[in-house]
Amino acid sequence: TIFNYFKSYYEDFVIFKYLQIIENLICELMIKTGFDENKSSSFTYLINFLDKLILDENKRNKLRLLLKSRNLILHENYQLSRNERLDLLDFSYATIGFLEENIKQTSQFRK
Repeated sequence: TIFNYFKSYYEDFVIFKYLQIIENLICELMIKTGFDENKSSSFTYLINFLDKLILDENKRNKLRLLLKSRNLILHENYQLSRNERLDLLDFSYATIGFLEENIKQTSQFRK
């Protein structure tokens, strides 16, 4: 139905917005921990930083899946299944919370 189409479109949009937020939070955290501002804008450095920050291999793999899904949706018109979409939304939300907590701890440490 058209409702389901718009619902999935909206959820994909939310995934992209969450990814933007995640990228911005990673940049902020990198800068607060002493990385050069130019490196914090490099996607490769962002991924490498996250690989060191997220110790759980399952979460690192899920983050890679999230980033891969973004590119598949944007560039290859890939359609996520309902379960994939919900899983990525939940994971994105949790990752934002994780990064915000790290920023808060880093800010308290630097005071």
